Parts: sequence; C-alpha cells; structure tokens
Amino acid sequence: MDSVIEARVKERTRKLEDIRDSISAYAVQKFELAQELELRNREILEQKDITAKQSDKLREAYFEIKKLDAFRQQVVRMMIHDLKNPLNIILNLTDTPGIPSKPRSVIRQISFEMLDLIINILEVNKFEEMKMKLENEIINLNSLVKDTIEKFTVLILNASIELKTSVPANYWINADKHIVKRIFSNLLSNAIKYTPSGGKIEINASQKDEMVYIEIRDNGKGIQEERVDNLFQMYVQGEKPDTLYSTSTGIGLAYCKMAVEALGGKIGINSEPGAGTIVWFSIYMAESAGSREKEDNSDSIELNIPDQRLTNEDILYLTPYIRDIKTIEMCEVTRILSLLANITCTDNERIMRWKESVEETLFSANEKRYKELISF
Repeated sequence: MDSVIEARVKERTRKLEDIRDSISAYAVQKFELAQELELRNREILEQKDITAKQSDKLREAYFEIKKLDAFRQQVVRMMIHDLKNPLNIILNLTDTPGIPSKPRSVIRQISFEMLDLIINILEVNKFEEMKMKLENEIINLNSLVKDTIEKFTVLILNASIELKTSVPANYWINADKHIVKRIFSNLLSNAIKYTPSGGKIEINASQKDEMVYIEIRDNGKGIQEERVDNLFQMYVQGEKPDTLYSTSTGIGLAYCKMAVEALGGKIGINSEPGAGTIVWFSIYMAESAGSREKEDNSDSIELNIPDQRLTNEDILYLTPYIRDIKTIEMCEVTRILSLLANITCTDNERIMRWKESVEETLFSANEKRYKELISF
C-alpha cells in the first residue's frame, strides 16, 4: 500500500516538475520577446524621430522650391513681356521703304509668329491662374475665319499649299473674339507647318444642336495614335516640321485646349500616320443666329497653288544656274541671290515665277520647298 502511494506521489511530483519547467521556459520566452519588443520599440521611436527631422527638412526644401519656382515664373513672365518690345520695334521697322518687299513680308510673318508664341505663354499663365476674363460678343464666324487666313496668306502661298474653306456665312457664335482668333491662328499655323509643299488644308464648319463644330484638316504625315492623346499637354510636340524657322513648342495646343474649354466647348484631334490630321473644336452658336443676315455673300475661300510648271526649254535655260546653286549651302543666301540675279529673262513669266519662288524659300528658310524647286 505504501509503495503504491509513494509511486503516485513520485508520478505527481514529476508531472508538477514538468509543468514548472514548461512555465519557466514559457516565462523565459515571453521575457525574451518582451525585451525584443522593447528593443524594436526603441528602434521605431528612433526611426520616427529621424523621419520627423527628415520631414521637417523636406518641408523646408519644398517651400524653398516653391519660392524659387514662383521667382522663376515671375522672371520668365518679365522676360516674355520684355521680348514684346523689340519684336514690336522689328515689326515697325519693316514698314520702312528701304527693305525689299519679299524679305519684309517674311520678317513680318516670323515676327508675328514669335509674338503669337509670347502671347500664348502669357495667356496660358492667365488661364492657369484663373485671371483670364472672357468678353463674349456675337461674332460672324465666316468673317473671323477670313481675317485669320489673311494673316497667313503669304506663308500659305510661299509653302505652295492649297487652302479651301466651307464656313456658312450665316454662322454666328457667342464668344470672346480675341480668344477665338487666337485659337484659329494656332491651329492654322500648325496645319501650315505640318502640311507638305503642294498639300492641302481645309477649314469646315457645321452645326449640331446649339454648338458649331469647326475642323481644320490637313493632308500631312499624320500623327501616331499613342502621341495624339498627349498633344494638348504643355510642351508636347508633333513631328519636326520641314520649315527651318517654324519650330513647335507645344504651347499652342495647350492654349487652345484651355481657351476652348473656358468658352464651354470641346477640342480633339483625329489623325493617323499617312492620312493627315483633323483638329476640331466646338463653340456655342449665338442665340437667334439663324435669323441674322449674312455679313458677306461668299461662304468659301480658296487659295490655289501657283502654277510652277516649267517647259523643257525653261529647264534647259536654268540648268547651268541650278548646277551652280546646288554647290552652295542654302544658308549662304547672299551667294545664291547673286546667282539668281543673273537670271534676267524678264519676258519669260514662268522662269520669273520660279526665280521669285526660290527667293521666297530662301527668305523663309523653307528648306523642303527650296530643294523641290532646284531638283530638276
């Protein structure tokens, strides 16, 4: 009996010792875990302190960058404003009789392009800062398109581009005339830059509900699909134009998007490589526009490509001059003009037109058209 009890006591004691050992091991494990957690907590607190200090530094750097950016924008605006003055002086100088008519017209065209770029930048800033005030009025769309085209007539003819419009003379819109003219100028300027010599531009207008839809269509190279959606972003450009002085900054389309949307319309581009480009935008039709009389009897405008065809006899006559011209770089304008001055057959209108066209390409730095004219 005693031996049985003793055996049970020993068994119970062993179990209690096992439980004690397990509890001790668990306690040690928890203690070690608590120490590890405390160490991690200290590390987190230290990291948090470091992060807070870095955050303060980043915040200071951010505000410093904002101040510098604001200063940069202010300086840029001042510089852009200051650029207007010498450009206006250049434009005024072109009115003096001492400058030949051809270079004068090109100088004026290039100066107006630079002035347009400056105004685009200034007005984009106004739109971004919500400082642009709209002064809407009732405008005859056909007359506005004609006025805009007149500004580019020399450039269009010099580039040998055919232009046609289909804008009903009884279309009236309710918009800010200054802004709509700038939209047209930017879009037409782009179309001219990217339309090849001998190409065609069309300006069409149609009505849908209370909106007028205007499209500027060209038969240039077109634009890759992946680039179309980004073209209205600032400084995004299409392909490099063939005309040397016509550079694209990406400001014009960004301005057009802001301006059209500010007027309550929409703008878009349809294009694909090899099929040309259509840029369209919508604008509100003026109330009771249909009852207004036409401002002009003609709805359309046509600028046709001048006939530059030469006969075999003409080409034979010009061949020695062409041979010499091809040995000279296009940038050596004075030397090329000296050679052209030797062509004196004033009784041949075809040759005189060719000569004038070559001179115009030199003044406007239209390299592509220049090469076409001397390639025979």
